[in-house]
Amino acid sequence: MRIVFIHAESLFPLSGSNLRGHAILQVLAAAGHEIDLVAPATDLDLGPAVTLFPTPAIDRFSKMKMQQHLRFAYRALALEPQLRSTYDVIYAHRLGSAPLARRLARRPARHSKGRSRVGTPLIADLWEVDLLEIYPFETGLLRSAAALLGPWYQKKFLREAGSVIVLTAAMRDYLEERYRVTASVSYDAADARRFRAEIEPPVRDAAEPFRIVFHGGIDRRDGVLEFLEVFASVCSRIRAEFLLIGTGRAMPEIRSRVAESSWGQQVQIRGWVPYEEVPAELTRADLAVIPSLDTAMNRMVIPRKTFEYLSLGVPIVATALPAMRELLSGEMATLVPPDSPSHFADEIVRLAGDHELRSRQRRELLRRAGSLTLQSEVAKVLRVVEEAAEV
Repeated sequence: MRIVFIHAESLFPLSGSNLRGHAILQVLAAAGHEIDLVAPATDLDLGPAVTLFPTPAIDRFSKMKMQQHLRFAYRALALEPQLRSTYDVIYAHRLGSAPLARRLARRPARHSKGRSRVGTPLIADLWEVDLLEIYPFETGLLRSAAALLGPWYQKKFLREAGSVIVLTAAMRDYLEERYRVTASVSYDAADARRFRAEIEPPVRDAAEPFRIVFHGGIDRRDGVLEFLEVFASVCSRIRAEFLLIGTGRAMPEIRSRVAESSWGQQVQIRGWVPYEEVPAELTRADLAVIPSLDTAMNRMVIPRKTFEYLSLGVPIVATALPAMRELLSGEMATLVPPDSPSHFADEIVRLAGDHELRSRQRRELLRRAGSLTLQSEVAKVLRVVEEAAEV
């Protein structure tokens, strides 16, 4: 089977953000399929089954998300004349892949069994839904364009897709209600080779500060700026320190707030950390926080860091949003209603004083991680791709 695989993020260097796409690519190649990959240039050894059609790289740290989608879409479209005339399946990753995918889907198709047909099956693997609702803090012309064109364009893309894959049941339900589109769910997952809990952490010395961690992208919707208010309350009640790993557009304001505070010395801002070093940093933590704001996007996604905390067994306090509730239940984690900073602080203080509760959470998290692996979730994508080719 011949597949064109359009991936709107770089596959190199390997990191949490491209891990799933890289795993899907490997599984498709291992199944004997011939793949033309349209993606930002990569130094990865992709193997003989994969032919790379590279787009110029996009700096994912300095550009706004909507700019990334538009820049990738423009560069990918420029590659269309170089691509083969026919494919059995088109796999489109993220909305930035949509323009090229739609163009290719209109070509005459080549069926893997030798039969011809009009139109190639298009699989949309979405990590987001409506552009305006994904990026509520964008301003200016891009926001205006998304408000006018986003819903119309996405509706056309989804209606043309023969199969839609999403990351959560909450996103699936939203698409079915708003666009009357049926989607299947394939969760994200952590890299089990790196994020692996090996030993039970020792009981924390009461004289040591309680160590809280957040890592990942740091934009307004991630709620880190608002969490500083929570941390200030925690510091007034127990000895605590906050380790912040990551980068994003909210960082200048966060640094300013920390510098002006009386508790700033208890905050360690590490910034960007190489992917291979992240697990060691997380295992030193007593507790991880996911203080996501209550936005349309956050209600439908599970941040990738959640799966990494899950695999390491790091206890979690998070905002109780629908997608998060579908993954974490019972004693697995502590979920706090949105816009409840005092409640969030109370739960952190409660967990800090209860080692047995943290141990129970760790056991429940590791049990859940054992049933949710990258291999099992990527296998769902493989089934969708092969079923699409057989239609």
